[in-house]
Amino acid sequence: MEDPLRVEAPPDGHDKGIAEHPEQFLRVFEEHPNVEWMGLNEYIGYIHAKLSGGGGKDLALQVSYDPHYCRYFRDHTSQWNLLLSDWLAKDLGRSTISVDGKTVIKNADLSKQLRVKIPAGVGVHNVRIK
Repeated sequence: MEDPLRVEAPPDGHDKGIAEHPEQFLRVFEEHPNVEWMGLNEYIGYIHAKLSGGGGKDLALQVSYDPHYCRYFRDHTSQWNLLLSDWLAKDLGRSTISVDGKTVIKNADLSKQLRVKIPAGVGVHNVRIK
């Protein structure tokens, strides 16, 4: 196993094994009760969502969901972890975070990891920190 934090699905970590022995697949949840599991839609989001940004007076980020591959997010919200470098968090200070023009976090402590909720919808979502 290349990643010590990865847990493969029994019996063999592949679809064929799960299809042939579905009862063994369920045991992975019993053996690892404190693991945070990633679903297929989250995985697809990591692969196909595009992130871009810009500086200036405010910090601006864009999260772009591809209409085909990220179609799950057309009707479902998503969350992104925001973690800034120490120097940038200090420079920005306490800030307001907005998504698509709506405030989602007031007086945010940018020295800590924050979860930013993105509303349902494909295409571009704008995240501003000011």
